[in-house]
Amino acid sequence: MVPGADWPRERARRPGRRTFGGDVFDSPLASDPEGMSEARRRVVVAAQELFRQRGVSGTSMQRVADQLGVTKGAVFYHFRTKQELAEASVELELDAAEEALRGAESSSSAHAAKEVLLEFMVDRAVERRRDATSLHDDPVLVGIRRGSARFRDITRRFYGLLFDLDEPQGRVDAAMLHAALSQGVLNSLIAGLDDMQLRRSLLRSARRFLA
Repeated sequence: MVPGADWPRERARRPGRRTFGGDVFDSPLASDPEGMSEARRRVVVAAQELFRQRGVSGTSMQRVADQLGVTKGAVFYHFRTKQELAEASVELELDAAEEALRGAESSSSAHAAKEVLLEFMVDRAVERRRDATSLHDDPVLVGIRRGSARFRDITRRFYGLLFDLDEPQGRVDAAMLHAALSQGVLNSLIAGLDDMQLRRSLLRSARRFLA
């Protein structure tokens, strides 16, 4: 959707008072003119929950609106298309990874830096096994990541703190660790483990891999 005849028109100027499709309502997503980034984040988080359940292709903007308890126009106020919303979902993932990276890069030692990154990876892996449709593997999100220079930069910085990526063996080791964590959590052999047990065991295995 592009701005034009189909774009939701605002007929009232009072902060937080929006008109979408002819209906004037107090939008919880636009109540604070200075909080737009947080408002957008709320839309993205709601969309991610649906992406996990149904995949991007199975999620409509109307479903996102229903998840938030607002009209579809309120969602379109922040994102003109579902593609924009999917791209924002990837950016939110990258924000989390970059925050972990900053923590690792400011650590007092190489060992401490590796611990920060391993804990981040393991936490994401544990979360992943509860997803009906993984954000990690969704074809739309995979395509967005592949085309993202920021994703490539963060990936190289992230694994560069764990392995020597200038060496072929280092790149192979990085790929193996990534695959083991992202795919291993889906194996039926560990289906009976609770999250805490799984987290402890994954951390032990990952540390042994790096030793």
